[in-house]
Amino acid sequence: METSSILLAAHADVNHRSKARQTALFAAVSRWEDESAMLKLLVKAGADVNAQDRQGESVLMIAARSVSVPEIAALIGMGADKRLKNRDGKGALDFLEIGKQMTDQPDDSVKARALLADR
Repeated sequence: METSSILLAAHADVNHRSKARQTALFAAVSRWEDESAMLKLLVKAGADVNAQDRQGESVLMIAARSVSVPEIAALIGMGADKRLKNRDGKGALDFLEIGKQMTDQPDDSVKARALLADR
């Protein structure tokens, strides 16, 4: 996270997109151990919490597929749109269904569903 802080202090473009149209938030949700802290750091620096990649997937969808309750909660708290759909018409709840088949933490699936449900 120290390297990221240095880059942000140098005004790195947090919304720069890779060839797959992913931003730094996509990397944060996929790679770092303290994802919630990194997500907050990037959003505070101006990262678009609702950015979608080439397939139309959002960071919230990826967090849902990982059944990562802390990341889902952090992203929703920062304004992630639970209603976004990818190119196939699938949203975060659909990604959660995929992810829960791969997790051995059924309680996390229940918590994630509650966070993603429209209220």
